[in-house]
Amino acid sequence: MKENKIYDQNWKDIYESGKMLNKYPFDILVSFAFRQFAGIKDKSKIKVLDIGCGAGNNSWFLAKEGFDITAIDFSEEAINFAKNRFKNENLTGKFYQKNFLEIADLQEKYDFIIDREALYTQDYKDLKIILKSIENKLTEKGVFISFFYNIQNPIKQFYNKTENNITFYPDNENNTVFGKRASFLDEKSVKELFYLFDYELYNHLIIPVKIKNDILTGMGEYIIICKKNTY
Repeated sequence: MKENKIYDQNWKDIYESGKMLNKYPFDILVSFAFRQFAGIKDKSKIKVLDIGCGAGNNSWFLAKEGFDITAIDFSEEAINFAKNRFKNENLTGKFYQKNFLEIADLQEKYDFIIDREALYTQDYKDLKIILKSIENKLTEKGVFISFFYNIQNPIKQFYNKTENNITFYPDNENNTVFGKRASFLDEKSVKELFYLFDYELYNHLIIPVKIKNDILTGMGEYIIICKKNTY
C-alpha cells in the first residue's frame, strides 16, 4: 500500500481488523438527503461525492435510492469492502483510493458532497487546502454537509497533545480506537475553515455515558451545511 504523510495509518489497522465496517447509513444523513432532494424524481442526475467513505454504508444507501455515487477513501481495505458490497448487490458506484488532498484531481463537480466524520482526522493546515478543493468541486446549487468533531466530543479526553489547539494527538501512542490524530472545532475555527461557504451550523450533542467495559459513548459534533457563497 502506498504511503501518504497526511493519512493516519492507524485507520488501516482498524479496517483490517474488521472494525468500523459499518453496515447501515447514518440516520441524520438519511433524513437530510430525503428532505434536500425530495422533489427530484430522477436521482441518477444527482452526483454525490462521499469523502472518507469507509465501508461505503452511506454511499450504499444513496446508491439504492438511485444517486450517482463517487466515493473516496485512502484505506485499500475499506475501498475493497465497499466495492464488493456494491458488486454483490448489483449497485453502481465509482470508488477511488485517494487521500483528501487529492480531491482536487477529481474531474467532475458534485451536487451533494458528504463528510461523515472523516475530515476531523486531518491536520488543521491540510483542512484549509481540502475545503478549498471541496468548494471548487461543488456545483453552483450543490450542498456540502460535514459532520465534524467539536470541543464537546467526549473522546477529546484521550487527545492531550497539540500545537495549535485544534489538531490533537493522544498521550498514549498505542491508541488504536479513535486514530492517532483528531481535529476538534469551536465556532471560531469553523468560521476560519469554512469561510468559503455560506453555511448553517448545528451542534449535535449527546451526553456521554459509560457502557460495558467502561467504553465511553456520546456525541459532540457540528453539523455544517454548506452552499457556495453568492456574493
